[in-house]
Amino acid sequence: AQNRPGPGGPAVGGPPSAAGPLRERARERVKAMRAARLIELLALDEGATLRVFPVFHKYDAQIEALRVQDFEITKQIRTLVATSAQDAKALSALVDKILANRERRHQIQNQQIADLRRVLTPVQAAKLVFVLPEIEQELRAAIRRAVEGRRPGMGPGPGMAPGPRPGRGAPGANDPFDSD
Repeated sequence: AQNRPGPGGPAVGGPPSAAGPLRERARERVKAMRAARLIELLALDEGATLRVFPVFHKYDAQIEALRVQDFEITKQIRTLVATSAQDAKALSALVDKILANRERRHQIQNQQIADLRRVLTPVQAAKLVFVLPEIEQELRAAIRRAVEGRRPGMGPGPGMAPGPRPGRGAPGANDPFDSD
């Protein structure tokens, strides 16, 4: 998410965690929306809710740290790609870092699911595997709509046509240049 709205990224430049109070409040609202959807879809009672959300909070910080790193690495990649004298060795090293972060993020998410399975019923855990990605996608779409709605008159950036970016599936689909 470089100087444009993106899943998990800022509305305008800057790493996702280099946030002021407004961005922090938005992050908390997103967490509250996720909590409400999980409570609804998993039919969590008060006890289960008190056991589940500390697990999410534990892993949210780790995932956010990787997003910040990815944002910075992506900025470096964009800068190197834009230069006429592209440094293949540096680009390769940065791509390796992005891939290592992606692997680490998957490990963290798998550990999060394992920890959640310890506090959920088997039925709730099974539902979680299906609904969590859907909830995350819904939240990314809501963030994108909110950012676009907050910036009236702001069309696509230079060289960008309206709608999904080239090579990108439906809105909210994974994009290697998004920090998510």
